[in-house]
Amino acid sequence: MFTRRTLITGAALAGAATLPSAAASQVRSPGEVAATGPSSDRLLEQMGTYLRDIREEMQRLTEPCHSLACGPVRLIRENMKTYFKQQSKFPDFIDVGIDVWTTVQDWLVNTRQAVNLVRVPDGRLGLTFSMTTLVLRADVANDFISLGYDTK
Repeated sequence: MFTRRTLITGAALAGAATLPSAAASQVRSPGEVAATGPSSDRLLEQMGTYLRDIREEMQRLTEPCHSLACGPVRLIRENMKTYFKQQSKFPDFIDVGIDVWTTVQDWLVNTRQAVNLVRVPDGRLGLTFSMTTLVLRADVANDFISLGYDTK
């Protein structure tokens, strides 16, 4: 079984391993180098472009929804901060739509945090996020995030 990291690094190393053979086929005598200078510059530019593309792709693969850059996570945290300023505690619950729910689940997995699914007293699904439980609601818009509230 291959992990994503193994596949990416293996592909990158395999690609890098072919570069010396390609460069070796371009080795020429000093007279030939002077005659073909622009093409070697073009080869270096292409290699630089390929390396930048590989770096950008690896960044996209490793940071799909990192830290606070993930939209729903940022909005939920802002909601929690507002509630905290008003009540001096974090909310017990925040209702969310299915898109927010799945994005937060993915964010928890990507940041290697525990994904704790629970049943709230009314039978709905809950997802523990920080000190608050996100309650999945089917009767709201997919991108819905409610204000925080308590059990009382």
